[in-house]
Amino acid sequence: MINKLLGRPPPTTITPESFARFEARTSGEPRPSKKPLILFVLAIFGLPYLMGKLIKALAEKQAVEHQAPNGEVVVDPKKLDFYQALYDFTPQDPTIEIPLKQGEIVAILQKLDGGWWRGRKRDGSMGFVPGNYLDIIPRREELVKADNGKGKTIEGAS
Repeated sequence: MINKLLGRPPPTTITPESFARFEARTSGEPRPSKKPLILFVLAIFGLPYLMGKLIKALAEKQAVEHQAPNGEVVVDPKKLDFYQALYDFTPQDPTIEIPLKQGEIVAILQKLDGGWWRGRKRDGSMGFVPGNYLDIIPRREELVKADNGKGKTIEGAS
């Protein structure tokens, strides 16, 4: 039935000639298995692909977990860097960029290539600001370390 589906002629009785052809084909050394090659190719290409998908799924899950029910992104302020605006900045596109006044404090959420950083002001507005308009505000721990461990802190440092 399989031969009929594949379009082959039906098997005939075994003749000494067909048996000799069969023996000639199977005699000698056996052909090497292709399974190790297939497994190697799957490991080389499949595992990095699957790991990439896993990392993306975990990152998306983590991003969803760090969002408040109203859709706002919850950020741990202990992990953020705070910067003070050196100059006034008027955005060309207010839907993407946020305006800055000299002396305003901005929490930087993400630093992008090209000098533009994604930040959030105290009033909750978020957007991009030019990184060269900002100066970092050192943390208390950094000030203590910079003071050679004498235990003195500078008043007003955050």
